[in-house]
Amino acid sequence: MESPLSLSLEDALNFIDSSHKDFTSLKGLNFAIEHKNNTNDPIRLVGIIGLKDLDIAKKKGNLGYWIGERYWSKGIGTESVALVINFAFSVLGLEEVWAYVYSENKASIRVLEKNGMTKKGDMMEYNQMPGNHKSTIKYLIQRRHSRDESES
Repeated sequence: MESPLSLSLEDALNFIDSSHKDFTSLKGLNFAIEHKNNTNDPIRLVGIIGLKDLDIAKKKGNLGYWIGERYWSKGIGTESVALVINFAFSVLGLEEVWAYVYSENKASIRVLEKNGMTKKGDMMEYNQMPGNHKSTIKYLIQRRHSRDESES
């Protein structure tokens, strides 16, 4: 979802710093999203997707993403979420991935549902803007075990 707030250079540096700390402590991973049909544009970055609140011992993680408004409705979110869920299960060995989405964000809800995530509950989340509460939905997907895996 496009942020209504503009980000400063300081915000960007803080994001990079916190991403580095999360990565080195194995608490989170962030990936850049580039648009494959955006080769002539000097800025190919169209969004960020990542896993945070990683708990390798409990095999769980929280999926989150942001895509620039100019790139909405192009399938980028759906494809990016699919890749990160696959990475979470096949590379990191997670057993479940969850995501939170604002209830009015119908496009992100569709992205999560297209990727096999199911609604697990509603909550009121405190937004960073003072005094602003928003209805949030929690979505979850669990790793599917094949018969061969469950028998070993």
